[in-house]
Amino acid sequence: MVHSLSGKFQPVPFRTAAGKMNTDEVSAQAKRIPDYEPNKYDTYDGVDVAEVTVDTETCRIHVKRVLAVHDCGRPMKPAQVISQINGGFLQGISYTLFEHRLLDPNYGIMVNANLDRYKIIRSYEVPEIEVLLTESYIGQSSTDASGIGEAAGIISAGAARGAPLA
Repeated sequence: MVHSLSGKFQPVPFRTAAGKMNTDEVSAQAKRIPDYEPNKYDTYDGVDVAEVTVDTETCRIHVKRVLAVHDCGRPMKPAQVISQINGGFLQGISYTLFEHRLLDPNYGIMVNANLDRYKIIRSYEVPEIEVLLTESYIGQSSTDASGIGEAAGIISAGAARGAPLA
């Protein structure tokens, strides 16, 4: 609803008000308050713990469960944050356990023969992932938000690739 500037309280439907305008465009601008410094708080803290089983005959590793605890300030959309952590961890599992990417050491390009044999995690291999978000409000900015991305799970799972199994 649009209200008259004349002081009279008489609601008018937006479509009616827009039909009386002498322009094709409506725009608005806004600015954040000055305390927002986007590059000052771009980090987050987190830890991922995984329960895995190893078949000693086949050397097959299976990730059974994952607990991911992350702090990203005040999560504006918690479901999206949790989804990012889940997706990141699944990418990390793919990288760590399945992908066998061969790179040319001189040029840094992938030299695998094709992508149809490039293995990634399949739906039946997805572990149970529990995500806990801790929220810290330390006066970072007007919103107390920092950020998170898929790297939240990729970093820890990818680091496991270099860890010895025994």
